[in-house]
Amino acid sequence: MTHTALPSLFLSTALVCVSALPAVAEDCAFDYEIFEYSVSHIDMEECPDVAMAETAFCRANIGGEDIHVYYFSNDGGRCLLKVESYGEGEYSLTFPPQEKEDRSD
Repeated sequence: MTHTALPSLFLSTALVCVSALPAVAEDCAFDYEIFEYSVSHIDMEECPDVAMAETAFCRANIGGEDIHVYYFSNDGGRCLLKVESYGEGEYSLTFPPQEKEDRSD
C-alpha cells in the first residue's frame, strides 16, 4: 500500500462505517461529523474553489505528495459535496507568520 492510497482508505473505511449507523439524512451519505473523527485532516481558512465560498467549508488531507480537499456543505447537514485531489506542482503551502518570542528576560 502506498501513502497516496491512505486518504482513500480512510474515506472508504469511514463510508463503510456509515452504513452501520442510522441515516443522518436521506440525501447525505457522508457528513462532516463522521469525517472529523475518521480522517486525519487540517482545517482550511478558504476553499480552493472560490465559487463555493458561500456554500461550503473545506478540510484537507495530505497523502504522499498529493493533497485531497474535502468540501462540506455549510447547511445544517454538513454533507460531503465533493473531493478534489492536487498532485505535486498543483498546490503550494503557506503558513501564517509566527510571532517571535520575547526573550528579553
